[in-house]
Order: sequence, then C-alpha cells, then structure tokens
Amino acid sequence: MIAKSMNSQKSAWIVFLLVGVAFPLDAVAQPGKQNDPLSWDRNVRGLFGRYCLDCHRGRDPSANVDLAVDENPLHILEHRKKWRAVLEVLQAGQMPPEDERQPSQEMRQQMIDFLEVTLNSIDCGQVEDPGKPVLRRLNRVEYDNALEDLTGLDLSLADDFPPDPVGYGFDNIADVLTLTPAQIEMYHSAAVKATQAIVEARRSNTRIDPILFGSIGTERGKEETWSGEKSPSTPQEGAHVRELAREGISNFAFRAFRRPPDEYYINRLMRIYDRAIQEDQSHAEAMNYCLQAVLISPNFLFRIEADRPNESQAYRVDDFELASRLSYLIWSRAPDRELLQLAQEGQLQVRATLLAQIERMLADSRSKSLVSNFFFQWLDLRLLDSHQPSPSEFGDFSEALRDSMRGEVEALLHAIVRDEAPLTAIIDHDALYVDRRLSAYYGLQPVDSETPVRVSAPDRRRGGLLTTAALLMVQADPGRTNIPRRGSFVAGQLLGAPPPPPPPDVPELVVVDDGQQRSLREIFELHRSSPACQNCHLTIDPIGFALENYDAIGRWRDEDGGAPIDPAGELPDGVQLEDIRSLKDFLLSEQEQLLRTMASKLLTYALGRGLSAPDDCVVEKMVEAAQAEEASFSAMLVALVESFPFTHRINPEF
Repeated sequence: MIAKSMNSQKSAWIVFLLVGVAFPLDAVAQPGKQNDPLSWDRNVRGLFGRYCLDCHRGRDPSANVDLAVDENPLHILEHRKKWRAVLEVLQAGQMPPEDERQPSQEMRQQMIDFLEVTLNSIDCGQVEDPGKPVLRRLNRVEYDNALEDLTGLDLSLADDFPPDPVGYGFDNIADVLTLTPAQIEMYHSAAVKATQAIVEARRSNTRIDPILFGSIGTERGKEETWSGEKSPSTPQEGAHVRELAREGISNFAFRAFRRPPDEYYINRLMRIYDRAIQEDQSHAEAMNYCLQAVLISPNFLFRIEADRPNESQAYRVDDFELASRLSYLIWSRAPDRELLQLAQEGQLQVRATLLAQIERMLADSRSKSLVSNFFFQWLDLRLLDSHQPSPSEFGDFSEALRDSMRGEVEALLHAIVRDEAPLTAIIDHDALYVDRRLSAYYGLQPVDSETPVRVSAPDRRRGGLLTTAALLMVQADPGRTNIPRRGSFVAGQLLGAPPPPPPPDVPELVVVDDGQQRSLREIFELHRSSPACQNCHLTIDPIGFALENYDAIGRWRDEDGGAPIDPAGELPDGVQLEDIRSLKDFLLSEQEQLLRTMASKLLTYALGRGLSAPDDCVVEKMVEAAQAEEASFSAMLVALVESFPFTHRINPEF
C-alpha cells in the first residue's frame, strides 16, 4: 500500500525535482499570508542573495538551478515554473538545506510573500496575449500530406528531404523550420516530380482527385476528357482549353495556399501558360509549369497569415487561417473541402459550427496524425523504429514483434484521441489493444487477429501506455533495462519535472567482477552511493525500480541476475512505492500534473512556438476542461482551439 500521507504530500516530489534539492521533504507546507508587494531591490533581492545564491549561481549552480540570472520580477515571470517550485519549497521549509544558514521566520515569510504576489500578478481574466507571431514552414509529414491532397497520389517525395529539426520536443516549431537555398532547390525538384506524376497518372487512367477540374462549392468529379497531349485544333477549342486551364490552376492554388489566390497571381500564372502554348508546347506541359510555380511558392511552403497594418492590438484570425490552424493541429495537413467551404462562407468562427468540425475531425481516420506526430514525439515513441535490442541478449526479438508493439500504442493513443479512453490511460487502463502475436508475448488469452483488438486487462501489470512493451523498450538500453532513464521519462515527460542533466564528471556504471551475481538494481545502488550521483538518483530511481519487472524488451520477469526482482523504493517525500501497482496509484494521484504537462505540450505543438507566461492561463483552462469531463482529450482540445492565442494574432514587431 502507498503511504496514507501521499495525497497530502503528492506535489512535494515534483517540487523536489524542479528545484533539485536532495534532502527529506517531511515538513508540511504552510502558505504565508498575502501581504502588500515588497520591494525587490530594497529588501527581497538581498534575502535571496544571502540565503540562496551561494549555491544557485555561477557556471556550475547546484542541481543546475541558477537563480542569479533573474535580476528583476519580470525575469521571474519569464521562468514561472522554476520560481513556483522555489516558492513551494520555501513554504515547506525545505530551502535552504538544513546544513546551511537559515533565514528567520520573518525573512522567510517576506520571500514567500514576494513570490506569491509576483507569480500571481498575471490576471488570466484581464491579460490576453496571443504571443509572438510565427511563420511556419511545412515539415516533411505536412509536405507529403499536402501533395497527396493535391494530386491524389501517395508520392512520399519528402523521404528524400533531410530530417526536420526539432524544437521544444517537436518538429513543427517555427523557429527551427528555416529555409535555405539548398532546400529551395530540393523543393523545385520535388515540384517537377509531382507534376510529372500527375501527367503519368492521367496518361495511365489512374484515378486521381480532380482538384484541377473541380472548384470549392461545385460538384466533385467535374472533369473534362481533354488529355492535354496535343494542341487544340481550332481557336474556339483553344479558348475553351485555356478557360479550363485557368479554372484548374485557380482550384489547385486555392487548395495549395489554403485560401483563395488573388487574381493578380492567377494572371501571372496564365502568362506562363500562354507563353508555353505560344512556344508550341502542349497543354499538359504548360499546366506543369504553372503547377510547379504554385508548389515552390512561399504561400504553399509556409503557413502564411496576413499582417494587418491598421491593427495596433491583437486581432482574430480569419476563417481560412483558423481552418489551417485547426487542420494542421488535428490532421497535420491542409483543410479539406468542408473546412474551406465553411471558411469561404464565413461560418467557421460560429461556435456551434467550430465544435461540430472538431468532433468530425477527431472521428475521422486522419486524426491518427495526432498519434504519430504529437503523442509519438511527446512520449519518445518515435524511437521505436530505430531502437535495436541486442541480438545476443534478445535473439527472439523480431521486426514482426516490433510492428505488434507499435500497433498496440497506436491503437491505445487513438482511443484516447477519440475519447474511447481517458487521458489517464497513459498511466493505467482496464483494457489492452493486442494482436495475436502480442497477446502471446504478454501471456494473455489467445487473440485470433492480426490487427490490434481491445481486450480486458487481466491485472494491473498491463493496461495503460506506461506498461506497454513499446514504451518500456525505448526507455531501456539495447542489452538491459535502464533504471534512471525510465525514472527520468516518467518525471520529465509525464509529470513535467525533468531532473537536471548529470554532471560532466559522473562515473561510468561499473559491474564489479567479484564472482557474485548482481541484479541491475544492486549495481545501481553501488553506483548512486557516489556523492556526484546520489542527488538525482534518489528522485528518479524509485520509479525505475518499480518498473524493473519489465525487461529491456518489455517482457514481465521475476528475476534479474539470478536474484528476485525488488521493485520497492521510497521517493524523497516519503511516498512508498512497492511495485508497478503502487507506482500507478501514485501517478494517478498526480493526475492534475499529468494533464498540465500534456496541456503545455499540446499547446506548444499547436502554436508552433515555446510558451510564455500568459500561456499558463490557457494551460490551466485546458486542464480544468479535461478534468470536468473525466480526463477527456476532446475537452482539452476544445479549450485549446477556443483559446486566445489559437484564435488571435498580433502584427510582428520590427
């Protein structure tokens, strides 16, 4: 059983990690009374300098937490997460450490009061800030999806592109998605290949989506039999073909740019078309030049949102911009016909319409993009394809088993997206999603299916993403489990409290050859006895110990190194973890923190930028919305989509 005091102390362990102190957290938090704001320069700054900065400053601050860099209250607001953790350990009486000089109770209260006033100075009911505007280039996934939507062909041309850079944990962040001259050449080459593929598909009578011949608001399938392989035989036929070309180019640019192109741009493209025809090139060749111009246009390669020079304050994005923000968030692709139709009619901003579209989009199979592009990046599951277990240790591992592992986590996460499972299913769930191979691997009742099906979890050793073989495997080394890595993943990725990086002089994990068999836990116990390692390991190893019954490829085991597995451990705040069941109970008691971490990750992914202090208000609204609907993903998503930074924009400052 978990200690009864867990609920009253449940945040202390997270605070411990955020601030990086390494001593028992046995005091009860006693928040100070709210006083008038204190002078930073006159008094409070000196208190922090006297009692905190001896350890937390300079090139090598204790636990990698530097408090000296924040020289005024505005800087403190920019690092709210760090300073909120400082506030909580001050309130709990756990800072400074017991062996350091202590402030008087009055001084401590002054520091507490100052931080409370400063950190709560943003009024979420008054401050509405959309954040700095961003210009987002399509990443590889979005580019391929765009070409598939435009051509009806799965070309996968982005496979030849270099990997997308990652920022804030995601590959759709504006700051890192730059455009170089080499990439411009790359996009031009891809545009040529795409238009050639369209010609070949039409020549071979392959059915493709007729964007070139049908427009938004008209019937699908409006397609002429003109093949474009030979020149028109009469002026009348030539004029008719030119009219078709203009319509097709306009439709293509509409879908490519995710908004109606202006007439000036279409006229420029038609001049390209006319010149090609005058040079005795075919209709198909002339069309290719125009479509290639569209595919290398910044309006296609970037998600451009128009500035409004006459607006001095934040303004609501237009319907087409909202449609793009929504579709790239949920589908990682451009808006479909229905979204564009609603945008053209000016109906997408109507709340009932917007909510109906969110529901439609989540129910659509394309919402699996949230799994592969948001969840897989947040939860490190993209490592699954490249992780290679040691053949000497795990000779029975196969690529087919890897596919089954991937199928399980995809099915579970898609169930969360579609509200068929709560967000807490990341920790624990009463069902598994297994195929024939994985059910045997887990020792379950046989399942007669080559694809994942939902089955009841027989006990709490399985059920929930935390205990899937896929996740456990990618958080292990090729030949053995990795206790601190698994603990760090839970602390950092799930609860938003990553431990500081290891010091540069951390010793290697050494296996002593003294003739004794030792479990990995025993080896780590020897390792963390070093003062350089002890602080961090005290916070993360107990979580890793609770997961030691799962080997490096996620199988259940009862022994390691010839000795019984000991999964028990104690967190620094006194919470006892006995096994995977008590770990799940503990993490479920931290549900609010799990939701907060997920909300901040999802908001980062949606906005394509790092978060700032006003975004904390949006995160809290997302958490509240999810909690009100039994940890519902769709409720969290709706709160995000209706938030000020998602629906508004401000002109850039130059």
